[in-house]
Amino acid sequence: MGALLTIVRIRFSCLANPIVLGASSLFLGSFITVAQSNSWQEKKPVTVADAIGMTRFADDYYFRGGSSAGRVARFSPDGKQFTITLKRGNAQLNTNEFSLLLFRTADALRSPKPEVLLRMSSSSNLDAIKNVTWLGDSETVAFIGENPGELPQVYTFNISTKQLTRVTNHSSAVVNYAISANGKMVFFAADPPRTKFVDTEEARQVGISITTQFLYRILTGNCYSFRSSRTDGEELFLKVQEGTEKPFPTQDLVWDNSSFSFSPDGRYVTFTAMARDVPKSWAGYEDKQIHEFVTEKRPKGMAAYLSRYMLLDVEQAEAKVLLDAPNQGASLKWEPDSQGVVITKTLLPLDVANPKEVEARTRDTYTVKIRLRDREIIKLADQDSLKDKPVSSLPDVVLEENMNLPPKIYAIDGKTKRKALLLDLNPEFAGLRFGKVESITWKATDGHEVEGGLYLPPDFDSRKRYPLVIQTHGFHSDRFWIDGPWSSAFAAQPLASSGFVVLQVGSSTNRDDGTYIATTQEGPRQMAAYEGAIDDLDRRGLIDRNRIGIAGFSRTVFAVGYTLTHSKYRFSAATLVDGIDGGYFQYLVFSNNDPELPKEFEQMNGGPPFAQNLTLWLKSTAGFNLDKVNTPLRLVALGPSSVLELWEWFSGLSRLEKPVDFIYLPDAPHLVVKPWERMVTQQGMVDWFRFWLKGEEDPALAKADQYKRWRELRRLQAENDAKDKAAKEPAVEN
Repeated sequence: MGALLTIVRIRFSCLANPIVLGASSLFLGSFITVAQSNSWQEKKPVTVADAIGMTRFADDYYFRGGSSAGRVARFSPDGKQFTITLKRGNAQLNTNEFSLLLFRTADALRSPKPEVLLRMSSSSNLDAIKNVTWLGDSETVAFIGENPGELPQVYTFNISTKQLTRVTNHSSAVVNYAISANGKMVFFAADPPRTKFVDTEEARQVGISITTQFLYRILTGNCYSFRSSRTDGEELFLKVQEGTEKPFPTQDLVWDNSSFSFSPDGRYVTFTAMARDVPKSWAGYEDKQIHEFVTEKRPKGMAAYLSRYMLLDVEQAEAKVLLDAPNQGASLKWEPDSQGVVITKTLLPLDVANPKEVEARTRDTYTVKIRLRDREIIKLADQDSLKDKPVSSLPDVVLEENMNLPPKIYAIDGKTKRKALLLDLNPEFAGLRFGKVESITWKATDGHEVEGGLYLPPDFDSRKRYPLVIQTHGFHSDRFWIDGPWSSAFAAQPLASSGFVVLQVGSSTNRDDGTYIATTQEGPRQMAAYEGAIDDLDRRGLIDRNRIGIAGFSRTVFAVGYTLTHSKYRFSAATLVDGIDGGYFQYLVFSNNDPELPKEFEQMNGGPPFAQNLTLWLKSTAGFNLDKVNTPLRLVALGPSSVLELWEWFSGLSRLEKPVDFIYLPDAPHLVVKPWERMVTQQGMVDWFRFWLKGEEDPALAKADQYKRWRELRRLQAENDAKDKAAKEPAVEN
């Protein structure tokens, strides 16, 4: 048997694994005390458990790769205090622990000890404390919160009385909200309730009409868990004080990351929504992507990937379009009198008479004020939008980090630039041996230059050649990436501590990668980057090119898959985690629910996979070239749809009797957050590369079954290698 599928359902038996974190009580003290000197004892290597237990700034935008600038501190309206939210994983309890900290602004430049306002823990994939907002009294904060086993709801917390109040009591998870300044009204988005899909009278009588449903939605039936899509979004509600929650249906589609904002007087709410019925006039904008989304053929009721600002009049209980133009990263602020909004970097509607104005609007963005009474749009110069804004006397609160510097939070005086440390998030890191990270560039085999980050083992010896693991999906030298970009598929520092050189592949130095995305050159260009890196590190005497591993995640599942089936370079082990591969099976499985995906796959492979174009797919896609894979492969599926994404790999390699290990985490999201699931994905990756590139096994009894499977795969790999060698040897004449 050439392949094994393991469904991982983590239970408390996982506590038998000796790799665990310290008790949760350590969390709140670790970042406000000075680490003890470790000069008298040897520092420890970095493990996956250390990465899970790392204290981090808790912000979803930052977590997904965005900048922390302007997001670290939440100042009260009177400016006298501010909050910071932190998180860390607890591997013993399989929770993520969040803490809400309070600082007095007047003390910020004296490195004060924070007041811990609140601690909450999440056992789900959601944050335990999210979207912290101050009310107008400067004494109360609101947020979405949850504790283990509970659904996320909107809460308020009074910093003087220490009273925690649950504001919503919705029957499903609350995922986004806005609250009025006086706290009396809450506008929120929540997941739709779970409904029967298969076991219904209608299904038994007339069957189920299949149109735009996800295939995994059909296969999971009544066990389906809601996930936003272009046909199904969040539900909107308004709650006034102790009243009931009133639903607000909207034609357009709202996801959990939509932008919500109450007017200062509580009369209005703005929110962003993806348009189902896209105005044809939007095709006039010069932006190529906007034009493609406007003109794509979508089934009725399916939203485009184009959002716009909406306005809800609370008194009239009516929502209308606020600005009939695509929102491409604009930002909105309310005027103090609640009679208008200022929107920066926004496109404007094209329904004006002046031809020159229309031409300008097709390409330019503006800062504008919109008066609510008549919807008049008034253009503002950037300086005009700031003219009434007083010069801030508040300190800047910033998170400082880089590829070798763990994150710390500072307060900086805006005038004198004097800096004071507020939080050393991980003083315990002083007792760990981190591998040095270097920013490097190299020439891809097709000639373009690429940049990335090179993680060296902590005890690096320039006289040795090390096994190499190539991690994909970007690099930023200004981020302290203990894992790599995300924890779903990468474990850079734990790998370095295990004796690997790790290359985190970034982008081309001339930043032209976008030109090649979703073209027939995307796969070959990425393959050239990986091959060039191997050549460069080999020339430098750093690596053993006979011991090379590579990891693909999300978009780079395609790039790594293409490389495994088209490169002449040898890879001794590889992992693919939850992503698109540009192949025929995914093309058919997901086309009905998202017309953008088949269009993109067609661009990647030279056309639709029918008639004469099918020969192009036979040459380019990984699925039709699995016979060329000579690399032991670990697949990790995160959630039901991910099983479908990776099934062609698993089934095809199994049929070819090639070594493939398939792990399924049924409840994991694309970006894994639960500690036990992170241990499966990250520690599993470390174990996989140690096994294949170094011949090492972890003796932990909890991993006995894992290595039993892998030894069988190694036997299969040896048989295949022997067959390949025999096939290449010249025939001996009698």
